[in-house]
Amino acid sequence: MFKTLDDKKKFILKHEMKIDDAAEAVKDEPNRTKKKELENALKKLREDEKYMKCIQDIKDAEAEAVKAAERAALNKKEENKDKALEKKNEVVVNAKTQRADAAVLAEIDS
Repeated sequence: MFKTLDDKKKFILKHEMKIDDAAEAVKDEPNRTKKKELENALKKLREDEKYMKCIQDIKDAEAEAVKAAERAALNKKEENKDKALEKKNEVVVNAKTQRADAAVLAEIDS
């Protein structure tokens, strides 16, 4: 079958061109019996198993990519929150240290 997503997309494009060509042939055919044969061929092209599987694989891959991007964005937000919380805690600790230093200096001076 097809190994990469790009191969599948190329196949889909080629197959859709065949479907369009078949649809035009059906539309342009004046003979009813020949038109019926062309309609059956068009139906087979639209319902081709390989074509349908490739379409589904592409949809699944794109959905998975969206989910992965959402997960990455959420993880990045959590990391940013964690970093912000660490900085806030560091500032609080530094402020307490500075107050203690001022109190210690006052004791030392007196």
